[in-house]
Amino acid sequence: MTLTTTAVYESQQDPHIKPVLVPATLWVNGDIDECGFLPMYVFTNCDYVEFSFGDRLARRLHPQRRWFAGLEHAPMYMDRIPEGIWDEWGWEDAVFTGYVDGEPVITKKFVKNPVPTTLTAAADDAVLRAQTPEEPYDVTRIVFEAVDQYGNSLDYLMDSIEFAVEGPAELIGPASTTLLGGCIAAWIRTTGEKGVVRISARTSRLRSENVEVIVE
Repeated sequence: MTLTTTAVYESQQDPHIKPVLVPATLWVNGDIDECGFLPMYVFTNCDYVEFSFGDRLARRLHPQRRWFAGLEHAPMYMDRIPEGIWDEWGWEDAVFTGYVDGEPVITKKFVKNPVPTTLTAAADDAVLRAQTPEEPYDVTRIVFEAVDQYGNSLDYLMDSIEFAVEGPAELIGPASTTLLGGCIAAWIRTTGEKGVVRISARTSRLRSENVEVIVE
């Protein structure tokens, strides 16, 4: 399932419970024709969104309810900004700010010069079974993602990556591979013993923190 698909579903919840703001962009100069960034959809449950290019407010976006009449929270669409804000030779940071009931509730930032900053790691399960009569082992997935200064995925990063596992579990598959679109997943399975499993990974530039999984 793609980011766009999940963003459409996620944005349909009550913004007073959880505001959602997902601009459908990688914010990479040259990712779209003529080194631009338009057109662009923004998936959100906010009342409106302000888009700033550098230090200049460029657009205020509203839901496209006529296009998406079946959705409670319709996506927003941007196909132009005022002249003089941007040309094909200029590139700046971007800030999207979502408003609900007239108040800013969520912000999404993109940096013009992204740098690999953090290798995040997250396991699908915090607890695994050591062994049962029906299942000789248990399995979970750990997702590693390289992100920039603002926590955005580095989709064009293809560095090599190595996994390390400590404790009563073992890798399923190779111990080294490459990032695909800035991320990759590793799978582990229990070995029949109880304890704490620690999983980490590293590239030539980044090292993740340990992810702990309890085996009971």
